[in-house]
Amino acid sequence: MNIKIGKYRLISSAKDFTISETKVGSDETKKNFGEEFDADKTYHPNLASALENVLNRKIKESEATTLKELLSDVTAARAELREIWGGLV
Repeated sequence: MNIKIGKYRLISSAKDFTISETKVGSDETKKNFGEEFDADKTYHPNLASALENVLNRKIKESEATTLKELLSDVTAARAELREIWGGLV
């Protein structure tokens, strides 16, 4: 499995699930300039844990300045994942 979820990627192997953030090389002196690469990998024993990690990353990226804004961001992130995964999130 290799599924893109926004700027994140969910990859499975026989042993675990990996979540990584897809980034684009921005340093012109590096050979991967302008190319996508996976960064900030985390490993999970099951799909629910992997999806919860994506949700937590999205929440941590929130620029909310009030609890009401944060609640709105959490609700939006959950809705986005629910749209993709149905009842799993």
